[in-house]
Amino acid sequence: MNQNEYPDEQYMPPRSKSANYPSNRPPNQTPGTPNATHTDGHLQQTPNPPAAYPSPAYSLATVAVAEQLAQWQTTFETARPITYSTIDDGNYIAQITDVSFRVERGIPWMVYELMICDAMEEENKQCIGMTIEKRRKLENDPRSMGYLKGELEVCGVRIQRASEIPQHFAAMRGIVLGIRKTTSGKYSNIYLNHQIDPETGTPITHRR
Repeated sequence: MNQNEYPDEQYMPPRSKSANYPSNRPPNQTPGTPNATHTDGHLQQTPNPPAAYPSPAYSLATVAVAEQLAQWQTTFETARPITYSTIDDGNYIAQITDVSFRVERGIPWMVYELMICDAMEEENKQCIGMTIEKRRKLENDPRSMGYLKGELEVCGVRIQRASEIPQHFAAMRGIVLGIRKTTSGKYSNIYLNHQIDPETGTPITHRR
């Protein structure tokens, strides 16, 4: 399976310098100069106040999202950082932290989020704690469906109808697996080899 990266952000080109931005300056004030006020007939200069939010440097969409995030501050403060990393080739123990269907560019995928709990090779111990994605492209052919069924069985899911898969997402989260990462040229694959009993560390299911 080709391990591709998909950016979570879209590039937004900068707005034209000729755009009509709202100005916070008093009328007839030269840009970049302090405010000028008259006191007893004398011209007194005072520092410019901070620009009112939003700054012209931000688009309206950016401002709207920032305001929404401000309402989610408590969630942001308590959230555990999650980063998607590239692990070295080798054998690992990983836990499914999430599983879902996604459609990207019109193509359906089954996506596993896996947190590395341990590495079988000593040189890969630095990968412990990383979160990676394993993707299964879904296509209407026996090979694609065969790989899908095999991975589901490793996770203890045996069903007759593919449409029932989402009903098992909740049960799949938290499962501990033995996985293997391999690279051939520019292509990388992550294989779900077997499920592991978290108490004994022994395999409890195997790929057929």
